[in-house]
Amino acid sequence: MTYQTLFLLSRLHKAQREEGNTIYTNFENNTFSGIVDPYGKCEETEPVGFNYTYDQLVSIFEHMQKQGYVQSVTPDWEYLQLTHAGFHYTQTLLSAIAGFFIRSILVPILVAALTAIVVGKINSEDSQPTQPESEESSYESSGNRTDNFD
Repeated sequence: MTYQTLFLLSRLHKAQREEGNTIYTNFENNTFSGIVDPYGKCEETEPVGFNYTYDQLVSIFEHMQKQGYVQSVTPDWEYLQLTHAGFHYTQTLLSAIAGFFIRSILVPILVAALTAIVVGKINSEDSQPTQPESEESSYESSGNRTDNFD
């Protein structure tokens, strides 16, 4: 997630207030306002400012739409809505970080530890000492008998 995406998500979240509301983008005043419809009467929330040109904003909105954070209600992005992932962007971000941590750090550590344990067990079974031969049997097998019966 880029810094611009994170910044705009926080501003849009502040303007939208409730999931499912529509956001009005005022390109002349560089503000976002949430459109609230209590009891059939439309009201705008307090405007939230931004410092991007129209082209920059549309480019960021298109990127955010590809990532699944916003959807355009009108083709010119004058009205838009945050998706569930966009409205709960902090949870989405933390979930992505946790997923990365588990997949890229925790799983390889666990696999390496389990591999080391299994290899250690196999090596310890292979290197079990055999029963040493008694001295008498070793002399007999080598042919160096020392008894003389004369």
